[in-house]
Amino acid sequence: MACLSLILGSASAARAAAVPTRVRIAYPENGTLISAQVGLTLGRTDLLRKNGFAPELFALSTGRDMKLALVSDKVDVILTSEANFVVVLAEGFPAYGIASLGAGGDMGLAVRTGSGIKSAAQLRGKTVGTMFGTSLHRPALEWTRGVPEVRIVSMPSIGALLAALEAKKIDAALLWDPYLTDGISRGRVEVLRKEPLELIAIAAKPFADRDPGALERLQKTLREAVLYFVRHKDEVNRWASDVTKLDMSLIDRVSRTNRNYDKARLDQIDIRISPSFIDKMKMTGAFLYANKVITRDPDIGGSIRNPR
Repeated sequence: MACLSLILGSASAARAAAVPTRVRIAYPENGTLISAQVGLTLGRTDLLRKNGFAPELFALSTGRDMKLALVSDKVDVILTSEANFVVVLAEGFPAYGIASLGAGGDMGLAVRTGSGIKSAAQLRGKTVGTMFGTSLHRPALEWTRGVPEVRIVSMPSIGALLAALEAKKIDAALLWDPYLTDGISRGRVEVLRKEPLELIAIAAKPFADRDPGALERLQKTLREAVLYFVRHKDEVNRWASDVTKLDMSLIDRVSRTNRNYDKARLDQIDIRISPSFIDKMKMTGAFLYANKVITRDPDIGGSIRNPR
């Protein structure tokens, strides 16, 4: 009888192990490169299924949309940028940073070409467009700190920022790649200041804690997706070009800033969240808290679950 119970128990465990883990992942449809390319790769290959997942992929417009989807239990994982992790934690939502996809190009403070504005100090009394609650929020405040009478306004999308800047409804805008580099290459904007836009994958704590093995498998899948992208750049960049309507050569130019761009083997793909990246997010949290953008200084270090 004991032997029969053991056999039945083993069979039940085997069936349970064969049941794919449901995972819902959101990535930026028109936004940040690398996150977008990895999201497209996950959606258009069978990497997730091979690693034991029953996936649902959602292409969303902005980091704000992805945050909302995460906190409202519409998705389990989002591929986004640095400050979104800070804001999610500051809002009290239980989440983990589970991987860093590196840099997705730059974000920069841009003005119209020929505006005569050559430094942030010349933005006195002028209007700067950004997107509140995203990675563009902190630099909009920090890079104009001390400039008298500067007005910071929020807009809903990259398209709105570009249109307002071109129509002279705002004097400067926080833009990010590939749109920042596109504007520079077309001679439409000049950049007063810029820095790398670093990317992070965030998992809802209930998903991560429910099955730690699933989290490890997901991190493995993310690493494999990055490798697929760097081995199939033309294919994946064509997917991204079809969505963004930007030239493949521009997408490739921006993607070259990523640390994994030239890697050839899986063991070379680096998706760990580095100590320097953690420190940067801590500083972002402290800055946003000091400026009353968020109501608490979040525990970044205690919310990291790095790949093994």
